[in-house]
Amino acid sequence: MRHLLYILAAFSTIWPTAIFASDNDAVWLSAGTVTNGSVTEGRSQNYFLKASSNKTVTITVNGQSDLCRADVSKQSRNVPMSTISQFPASVSDIGVAGDVYKIAFFQSRTAWVDAKPCAFVLTLAE
Repeated sequence: MRHLLYILAAFSTIWPTAIFASDNDAVWLSAGTVTNGSVTEGRSQNYFLKASSNKTVTITVNGQSDLCRADVSKQSRNVPMSTISQFPASVSDIGVAGDVYKIAFFQSRTAWVDAKPCAFVLTLAE
């Protein structure tokens, strides 16, 4: 029984990390990066930032409010910190070295139904 508990404890610490960073379309970025892109056809585009030090991390997103949505998540929380539907917007968090942030862009329902692309700009600062 004790061995089973050790296995479950180990698995529970590894599993969220495996799920969080398993996106095939993921792009890893560094602080100071400005990037733009677009999503279409109901897909999402995921970006990751790994905090390099114990500083405030600021994630700024811009896009068309009627066409785009964005989720900002922190690996240690494993739930969205913020769902953004009005642009431009910024999310700041006190980062710890090694924290991983995920920024996911996707189309709004209106954009998806009308087959309109969601164009966005992402700025990362630490």
